[in-house]
Amino acid sequence: MICGSDAALFVIFNRYAAILFAGISVFNALVLIPIYVTGETAHPDLMVDPETGSIITLLTITILNATGNEIKLVAVFGMILAVYSGAVYVMIFLYWKRSLAWRFKDLQPLEVFAD
Repeated sequence: MICGSDAALFVIFNRYAAILFAGISVFNALVLIPIYVTGETAHPDLMVDPETGSIITLLTITILNATGNEIKLVAVFGMILAVYSGAVYVMIFLYWKRSLAWRFKDLQPLEVFAD
């Protein structure tokens, strides 16, 4: 064994966290950003730059742009709640399953080499 089980589990945890955040990023890019772009804001004055009077483009891909339609807003929060919670629970289960395998791996008896 090159490293201890704690170090191996830390690396596995980081791998699962990277997979989780990559999945969340893909979900945001494919589902939420199109909803935000097609939305209408409840406060259009917040999206205008006070110095230049132009619309701040970055705010059109945020939740601020979907606040004008209550159905879209509830749908976005429901999707976020379901998808993010489900993804986190799946990753916790997978990590727990992997940690059990690593925890009991150290309990196997050592082989004694005879000369």
